[in-house]
Amino acid sequence: MLAKGADILVDQAVSLSNRLGVPKLLIGATVVSIGTTLPEAAVSVLAAVQGAPGLALGNAVGSIIADTGLILGLAILIGRVPTERQLVSRQSWIQVSSALLLVLVCVPYLALRGMFTDGGRLPQSVGILFLVLLGLYLWRTVSWSRTAPGGGSEEAAEEAEGEASAPLVTLAWLALGVVMVVLASNVLIAAVKETALRLRIPARDVSLCLSAPQDSSILNILAVTVEEIEAGGASRLLLKLRLGEQFLLARLTRKSVVKLGLQVGSRAYAQIKSVALLE
Repeated sequence: MLAKGADILVDQAVSLSNRLGVPKLLIGATVVSIGTTLPEAAVSVLAAVQGAPGLALGNAVGSIIADTGLILGLAILIGRVPTERQLVSRQSWIQVSSALLLVLVCVPYLALRGMFTDGGRLPQSVGILFLVLLGLYLWRTVSWSRTAPGGGSEEAAEEAEGEASAPLVTLAWLALGVVMVVLASNVLIAAVKETALRLRIPARDVSLCLSAPQDSSILNILAVTVEEIEAGGASRLLLKLRLGEQFLLARLTRKSVVKLGLQVGSRAYAQIKSVALLE
């Protein structure tokens, strides 16, 4: 739904631009470039509004990596991709500069010691700066496209002659595309946030028994397999327990491990006293 909404939005925006006599290069530099980025932008903006800044930033950065590595890589594998040296050189420097700028604004210059543990914070001024730079980039791209070969509006006029739908119909399709993108983004964010929920189970709150307890006040009881046993102190051992594709940690005394005869590969039942929900 998200992809289809973006397709409708781009198609109708291009159609409307052709009707207005906008050159193809201008359409590609503005309407198509922004329209194809709209799904990522919608997800990031709505994620930030809903209090998930990590998802917003991760989606913004990850989509750039996916666009460059996945989409361009697949296109080159499938067929020969013609390139213009001047265009590729210019766009590459812009992309590298943008990535470097993002890194620089993320650095907490007043608390460098905690940079890799506490991270930094992006103030609203950085968002304003990025929007201003985006506007300058679009303005400069329009200027470049006007001076490029084939940048005139003759082709756009010819395309407009073939358009059969009325302007009101085109605007209606545009509105439908926007609605689909927004609705699909909300669904995607909810699904991702649900998937990203993690359970934190302290090792000290996990006990083991060899048979399933019948009468116990502890309700969280899971069948596990001992994966590793490590020293966890002078008189304690740390056991790594396999639970399907997940792992638990249990901190037991050496005496308890010896009494139960636990070793790597042993099957047991983990009794979990407390669980913390993390986002």
